Amino acid sequence: MRVRRFLGRIMRLARRLLPGPPPLVFMHIPKTAGTSLMYSVSEALHPRIEVRGFDRCLFGGFSAFDTMAPAILQNVYMTPKQLPIDAQAVMGHFAYSTLTARYKRARLVTFLREPHVRLLSHFVYWRCQTDAALVDNGPLWSARVASARTSLRRFLENPQAACQTDNVALRMLVWPHAMIPDDDFIDPAHDRELLQIALCRLKSFDFVDIVERQRGAIAGLGNWLGIPLENKRLNETDDVPLELQTELYQELDEQTLRLLNARTRLDLRLWYFVARLTCGEAELEGLRAEALRHGVARLSRRLAPNKGAAQTSGEEFDWSNLAQRLTASELVTN
Repeated sequence: MRVRRFLGRIMRLARRLLPGPPPLVFMHIPKTAGTSLMYSVSEALHPRIEVRGFDRCLFGGFSAFDTMAPAILQNVYMTPKQLPIDAQAVMGHFAYSTLTARYKRARLVTFLREPHVRLLSHFVYWRCQTDAALVDNGPLWSARVASARTSLRRFLENPQAACQTDNVALRMLVWPHAMIPDDDFIDPAHDRELLQIALCRLKSFDFVDIVERQRGAIAGLGNWLGIPLENKRLNETDDVPLELQTELYQELDEQTLRLLNARTRLDLRLWYFVARLTCGEAELEGLRAEALRHGVARLSRRLAPNKGAAQTSGEEFDWSNLAQRLTASELVTN
């Protein structure tokens, strides 16, 4: 027995000291088709030790983790040192700082999504969460999620939801930082400095792409990994419960659109940076306009599946002007 324990310690030490293949580390920004991607990568690579979960980045100032059920808490890593050092694949809602602190040699991967559509998808996803589905999250975190049951405007104005609504891609790249408040919105006065940090870190990733390229993005990742990846759709947002259904296109008034622009102004710059790496400049605006048109129409159907085809497709909405209205133009052109 003593010999076995001794040999076990030797093996663990050897795994730490002997260089193996660098782990694949996926920074999963919420609502960027990451669940499907993680499934495909896991099925293709069959990592011996795989980690999925969260760090504290997307929890903001929330600290009442003791109110959560063990089934949830076991997937929350409070510090980088809690992550297994010998993992071959680490995929989840982890900040750049957490991943790079623990895995110095990691192959970093992330996908970005048109940020207005990503944020609207997040709103619909949280709005779908029933009381029963939220039980394990505990009453305090559930209250933050339930903020999506209000109007879209009030949801975007809620500072306690800022950790998951306010330029989330940038937050995951830069957190923790004194200019990124836990439960409040980023001051535009800090935009330039934070964006420089985020772009610098984004450039250090080994593979980045945009969700809008769909099969091309998955194929590109597979080619980079040297393995074919299955293009599977998982964790798709459900239809909203009847009592919470609303017409999304009717909520997109000018005040709400300004809030959407503010909550995505920095992420839009990041999306354009990655999009220009993978798409031709000529097709860029058309790709974004189609993502907005298709994304808002699809989410409208999720929000109001029982309202009738004419209404849920938003026939009266000015789709042709949507891309221009959902653009922080002064940031995109600088």
